[in-house]
Amino acid sequence: MSKLKTLAALVLITITLASCNDKSKLLVNTWKIEDLKLSKPIPPQAQGFFQAMVQQMKDNVRLTYKADGTFTYQVADQTQNGKWTLSKDGKQLVSTDDKGHSITYTVVELTKDKFVSSSTDKGDTVTFFMSPSNGEPIKPAAPAAPMGQEDNATGIDSATAADAAAAPAEAPAKK
Repeated sequence: MSKLKTLAALVLITITLASCNDKSKLLVNTWKIEDLKLSKPIPPQAQGFFQAMVQQMKDNVRLTYKADGTFTYQVADQTQNGKWTLSKDGKQLVSTDDKGHSITYTVVELTKDKFVSSSTDKGDTVTFFMSPSNGEPIKPAAPAAPMGQEDNATGIDSATAADAAAAPAEAPAKK
């Protein structure tokens, strides 16, 4: 009877350890950005600029995690390589580029069809919502409006939008 209990315990341990590796296996894929959210509100005058930036990321960014622990980050025709590690519990992803810069992401959700992660820098959290690219190619990038040139869709010039996006949202006036 004790041999049966020992065997059952070994099977349970094996299944538990295998489930840890399943998260890594789920990450191994080429992902495209579906959306991104910021923890701080975007000023109204920068909404158009922000939405255009998100659309450019959807069209032009691909992130490939490989089983050998390396990754390729592609933005349009530029590529950056590095290494990645996923914590045993599958909740922390550390990506280190080939220049040695590391970013730690919190894995919010990881399935074969969805990868949601977030990263915080100087109190600002960015959450990325991604799905498998399924071989979908990167779209050719539209030329960006030169700084200071008005964007017809938003009615504000790109320099103003860039400044607004970088500036903190205004606090409500005190009465």
